[in-house]
Amino acid sequence: MLYNWSKAWQLPISINKCQHFTIGRRKSKTTTAEIAFSIDDTVLPAPTLVNDLGILIDSGLTLSSQIGPRNGSFFGNLRVQI
Repeated sequence: MLYNWSKAWQLPISINKCQHFTIGRRKSKTTTAEIAFSIDDTVLPAPTLVNDLGILIDSGLTLSSQIGPRNGSFFGNLRVQI
């Protein structure tokens, strides 16, 4: 549907830059890894960690990948000062 719309309006989609990302902690019977999202018969990758403007977002919305060993002291000092 999106692909047909982009063709009708002559707005190409960069399929090689597209991904699908599911956010949430709810456990479902069907995982998103089992569901294949595609555009024009090209299956989109499903990352579990995304870097958006320098912020690391994982599918469970935890900050464990953002606050790692290299950033732990900075955020520790930040908490003390607040």
